[in-house]
Amino acid sequence: MITETGIIYLDNGVLYPAMSEDSFLASQVGSTSEVLIENNNYKTYKANGSIGNNVNCEMLLVFRKGKLEMVIMSPNWISNYANWHNWNLDNELKKKEKNDKLLQQYLGEPPYIYKWGNIESIYDPKSGSSEIIIKYDNP
Repeated sequence: MITETGIIYLDNGVLYPAMSEDSFLASQVGSTSEVLIENNNYKTYKANGSIGNNVNCEMLLVFRKGKLEMVIMSPNWISNYANWHNWNLDNELKKKEKNDKLLQQYLGEPPYIYKWGNIESIYDPKSGSSEIIIKYDNP
């Protein structure tokens, strides 16, 4: 579940604004994650979890200076287009539609701008993917 407070409840843990990298790694979701990128003050992890209603997600978690700055969620709506061999624009736009509806179910109508950051559902033509992006404004 994604909440207006910026807290993300997963079947295997909780993510929240200003979460420390150490707290993430000590959690169940963090203990099964893998480091993808380390670059100066940034570190990106790949993780998996369910946000409820049997919606499993692949996630990228970006930490800057040890604080959670962004979560990029890719819900696994339909497994048959989860690889590049079966990719097509129509299916990816259907995925964005489902992402939009999920956010509306949890948060109401957009825009989703809060004092702690923002949430958006996007289709990125460069990467050919639809995702939910949660950005935390860390001081």
